[in-house]
Amino acid sequence: MYKNIISSILLMVVIISAPGCKGSLERVYSLGENVDPDDPMSRRFAASTAKKPESRCKKELAFGYYCLGGSIKELLDQRSPLRQHTEDGLYVFDFRERRGLTTITAFQGKILSVSRSDRPANWQTAITVRQRVEALYGKPDDRSTFAADISTPRQLEFAVYKKRAKAHYVWPMSGWRIDVVWDNIRNIDITFLDEELNRSYLASQKRLGQDMNRDH
Repeated sequence: MYKNIISSILLMVVIISAPGCKGSLERVYSLGENVDPDDPMSRRFAASTAKKPESRCKKELAFGYYCLGGSIKELLDQRSPLRQHTEDGLYVFDFRERRGLTTITAFQGKILSVSRSDRPANWQTAITVRQRVEALYGKPDDRSTFAADISTPRQLEFAVYKKRAKAHYVWPMSGWRIDVVWDNIRNIDITFLDEELNRSYLASQKRLGQDMNRDH
């Protein structure tokens, strides 16, 4: 038994020491894993290997796999969503993960945003999630809305649960961003957003609203 434990530890040391592996492992453990597309035991492995999005993604691989701004069709060719629907001019897809779901929104055939939720929705989880993202992308902009006299974890949680404040951390990048938002009693959301595509989407919604007003 002890030999097996020691062998396992040595194997992990070798893997982590290998060039390029450490960063990949950090992303997996920090932001939640989606092992299915790269798992040799998965039935999808053979089909997806030749079309892995890493080689073509021009922006960021959200959670190490989903390409911001990438083709939603290519993603759907590789993975089948658990469910899908349309909402406010967007296509919304939920993909099952080992832990929870990944939610994708698509606009004009491209991936606009990639989101996951973490629980329980408390101050400790919010700090843990922020630190995990921070370890990969640096310090965020703190756009939280807590009053100056709120300081203890209990006070912070009470303010969020009563809808009097929210925790909001933003990592602005070139053409995209990451948001960690805690504003409810249920979960904390981590979202990768293609800002350029989002501007196009917001402009289209604005035009649609103007057209509807003219019709009335």
